[in-house]
Amino acid sequence: MADPTTSKLLGQLPPGVELRDIGLSFTLPRGKNLSRTWTRALRTELASRVRLRIAQDRLTLRCDPPIVVDALWPAKNMLFGGADVHFSDARVEAWVSSIDGPGEGLLDFTGEAKKQIVEIFAAGLRGTKMAVPGYDPMQDETALATLEAIADNFRSAPSSGKSDVSIADLGDPAVEATLVLRAPFVHEQNGTGLSASAGGAIHVQIKGSGNVATIAAGASNAERVRAANLQSITITSEALSVVQSGSPLVELGCIRIDRGGAVTLSQLRLRGTLEEVAGLESLVRVVAGVVRFAGGEVALDAGLALAVQDPASEATLVPGLVRGKIEEVLAEGVRRLVHEHAEAIPGLDLRDVLEV
Repeated sequence: MADPTTSKLLGQLPPGVELRDIGLSFTLPRGKNLSRTWTRALRTELASRVRLRIAQDRLTLRCDPPIVVDALWPAKNMLFGGADVHFSDARVEAWVSSIDGPGEGLLDFTGEAKKQIVEIFAAGLRGTKMAVPGYDPMQDETALATLEAIADNFRSAPSSGKSDVSIADLGDPAVEATLVLRAPFVHEQNGTGLSASAGGAIHVQIKGSGNVATIAAGASNAERVRAANLQSITITSEALSVVQSGSPLVELGCIRIDRGGAVTLSQLRLRGTLEEVAGLESLVRVVAGVVRFAGGEVALDAGLALAVQDPASEATLVPGLVRGKIEEVLAEGVRRLVHEHAEAIPGLDLRDVLEV
């Protein structure tokens, strides 16, 4: 039987959209002991970004940079980079490597470390749907209950050492998801609009600057959103294009919407007429470069080769004008969208949350 929360989440997806993966990440401060025993200490030498991602085929945990395993000498110190749970066969894979160098130890125990980590993960999954080969989280109508059961297993497991990490240490949370369109999407007004190709993946990341403890303590969705202190929304895709009369003008690779409503295009590619105009600008810049090198008594062939490779020969004026115009239009669109749906979350005014 489906749990109400999971059914509600799955039901909110439009019929033409497929959820490919979903993830959560947060930052662990430097100098924190995650687990400490008399034989080893698991700690962050530097602030580490921890990413948890669930896709159709696996659950992935990554630590960037890796967490240090400070082992009792003569064992070598190690780096823990993360772990994978492969749903096809319920196999757990741990990523551990030894550290070489003076003072880092002599004996390699990475095999034993991997074995212990695999056993910890296997114990956490035991008795849940995720421990059954062939598990598909995208078809699990009780997915949140499955995750809660795993959390209960870890909470009830015997302590593997002392820790000075609390939920309040988990900062700068981010939620991300990858969506895939089953059918093409086109929205045009007065001949110009936005299109997304069928089968194209769209990755969305929402970043905050709060901490997981205050978010979890929220009694409602409105309180949790406020506690997250949203900073930006980033959309990355190779499927989004600005179109005019059905023809692509600009491919939008990465769009970031910051708190306050400012929009930044960090990746775009001109197509059609705009691409031709940008190509003409590049040609003019190359010719100017050849003239400049010739003035320095560089041979014509060598001057042409140098001018083509010179970064100054890349078109900047046309892409810059296009980027500025699209950012301006998108920013106005974001402002209107927020104002039209300001009370979409009961008890919360999105205009205040996003400062738009």
